[in-house]
Amino acid sequence: MATDEAQISNHRFIPLSTSKARDWIAALPLTDPGETTRRLFHGLVDLNRRALPAMNRLQISEMLRPAVDVALEALQRHLEARAFPLTPKSQKILS
Repeated sequence: MATDEAQISNHRFIPLSTSKARDWIAALPLTDPGETTRRLFHGLVDLNRRALPAMNRLQISEMLRPAVDVALEALQRHLEARAFPLTPKSQKILS
């Protein structure tokens, strides 16, 4: 159980080195849009709060772009298929 929690915790934080960040991005479960979106959200929040040289931040951000595009497309499809008013779960996803 502790191992599962450690693995989940490790997935939340984008590594600060470009090579490790590339591995983190490659390990994203792109076939599970919800999990991918959750990991990207937590990873980006954490990345924005950490001190990082500008060039590293830019390189990691550029590496993240394709995965973020996939996540945004999945969210768009998810929300376009919803009728108004949105359910509380869909409202939470939207905000």
